[in-house]
Amino acid sequence: MGWRSGLFLHGGPTGRHSITALMGALEERGLDSAPETAFALGAFDLTEEIHRFISPKQRCALGISFMTHEKREAADFVSRLRKEFGSSLFIFCGGPHPTGAPRETLEMGFDMAVRGDGEIPVLEIARALKEGREISTIPGSCVLEGGVMKVYAPRSSDLNDYAPYAPRNRLYNALEITRGCFHRCTYCQTPSLFPGPVRHRSLDKIIEALTLYIRQRDRPAHIRFITPSAFSYGAQTKGEVRLSLVEELLKEARKVLRREDRLGFGYFPSELRPEHATEEAFDLILELADNRRLVIGAQTGDKKRLAALTRGHTLDHVLRAVRTGVKKGFRMDVDFIFGFPDESEEEFRETLSFMEEVGGAGGALHAHFFLPLPGTPLGSKDPTPLTKEKREAIKKLMARFPFYGNWERQAEFSEGRRRGESPSCERTC
Repeated sequence: MGWRSGLFLHGGPTGRHSITALMGALEERGLDSAPETAFALGAFDLTEEIHRFISPKQRCALGISFMTHEKREAADFVSRLRKEFGSSLFIFCGGPHPTGAPRETLEMGFDMAVRGDGEIPVLEIARALKEGREISTIPGSCVLEGGVMKVYAPRSSDLNDYAPYAPRNRLYNALEITRGCFHRCTYCQTPSLFPGPVRHRSLDKIIEALTLYIRQRDRPAHIRFITPSAFSYGAQTKGEVRLSLVEELLKEARKVLRREDRLGFGYFPSELRPEHATEEAFDLILELADNRRLVIGAQTGDKKRLAALTRGHTLDHVLRAVRTGVKKGFRMDVDFIFGFPDESEEEFRETLSFMEEVGGAGGALHAHFFLPLPGTPLGSKDPTPLTKEKREAIKKLMARFPFYGNWERQAEFSEGRRRGESPSCERTC
């Protein structure tokens, strides 16, 4: 009598995209009410909402999505959950850090770590709760049994099988159109987070989701897309650009939007790769999108480092993109990363010199500091610390050109992580 089960999802400060996709999958299959489902975003705290949700339940699972820079907060959170609710609460996790470091994550106190795509595992957990079954053998999951990690192979999701939004819970954000990446940049987690083939959401499904969103929206909407590379939409191979598909995407999206709505393309979270930044690409954005700011990734000004990162473009591509974009009337923001492992003084100077060249061509400089991400080729490497001289050189450059970024705070976090004393970090690169 009155037996209930519940599923609570917590996205932390950076997990809105993940929670929206997971809640959308649950809603679409009628699993957002049985088991009873709730979610939270923001700081990892034992809120009144969590107490109200978990306390009356006889069986409840709580899932947490978090990134590497949030792992200390996630570990503290799971410790507090254990003290408050004991072993009766099934606590699982997913997202970038659990995918790259499942054993470390399990040792924080989680019952299960989920790697890769989250839709299938969350649906399986919800069904197990609904049917009163044990939560086990979940695709993509890792569990500890007698100190040994048992691993179940992940399954890739077809984006067309899952809604990108959760309309019943009024959860909307940037719309994911592509999952996975053709490029294997050695510092980037995307290829290991979403292994296997690159997947695109069909145009019909994109427009269907946008139409639903606009119908529910009672104020101006700002539409953006999630994809590692804006002009790779629809591509089947590395380096392929299907400009006609991108044009069709933007044209069809515009038809759905109202006069007061805005359509963005080519900046976070759908940056433009330097080699894709052609005159045709710029003209398409000018014609069909509303933004006049674009973001491209250079990451370094050193040719040897660029090749080692397997970025797949040249420094000339970056300069050409900046000059062409500025000529077309765009503000061109260019990403750079300091502190790569074994960064030499010469490499640092080469990067500063190239940043100066980009600034002189009219580009704005966006600086980051290297954070080793688990599961990447550079994930076990330490950053190269920023000396006082390097900091002063960067700040001289800041005084001369448009320059922004949380690089100092990121350096504090990344270097502290190496010493085992990392503070929290608001944003990573």
